[in-house]
Amino acid sequence: MSSVGPLAGQFQDRFGSSLILALLIGVACPSSAATASHSKPDVLSQASEIAEQISENALTIDASAFRKSMSDIAGLDARVTSALPPDRKKALDGLVAGMRAAWTAGDRSALGVQSITAYRLLQEAVPRGSKGVPVQVAQLDYVGFKVNALLSSGSPNWTQIAATVQEAQRWWAAIEPKTSDATLKEAMTRTLLGMKDASDQKDAKVMTFGADLELILVDGLETFFLAHAKPGMAPGSP
Repeated sequence: MSSVGPLAGQFQDRFGSSLILALLIGVACPSSAATASHSKPDVLSQASEIAEQISENALTIDASAFRKSMSDIAGLDARVTSALPPDRKKALDGLVAGMRAAWTAGDRSALGVQSITAYRLLQEAVPRGSKGVPVQVAQLDYVGFKVNALLSSGSPNWTQIAATVQEAQRWWAAIEPKTSDATLKEAMTRTLLGMKDASDQKDAKVMTFGADLELILVDGLETFFLAHAKPGMAPGSP
């Protein structure tokens, strides 16, 4: 995850001090890896984690690490095929092919986009009863990584960035009423508003900060829903 420190002052100037205060005192949460269940993840979650790692490291991953990640995905293919409907598996195969093509072309931005889209597809197919957080948390995770991948292009596609931020607002609206942590709630709401403003103004610097902050807040959301799960009920359930 990118460091947000150097841009904090600029983001604070634009959106006020309460957002930074919320980050400092409200979401000092363990990473998602630390808060995940110790039980063995299902195959869709396993595959999605590999895709997410590729996206997170798209700008720096070397050939050896990329080959290993793709080999790991291939090793899960038979089980993933059994777990996905045929149309989703076909879409996933297209994304994996796109990841390979982006690597061959040296297009690290496309690699990031293709791999985080694969992550989203897989996460949306994970049975929620086996996952400790609502699907919208994974979808919001996708948003931060996709925006960063789009921004890493020499010429960012602001139309796609705007559409991705719009998706984030819709997904956040679905779980915002279930998020009783007022500080975390305000921080995510204001961050998404800030990202929309940055998108409207095509401000890559502020958008980069916003995407990195959004990813930190997603960790906070994951921690919140895991901590507030009711016995026998997936967090986020009615």
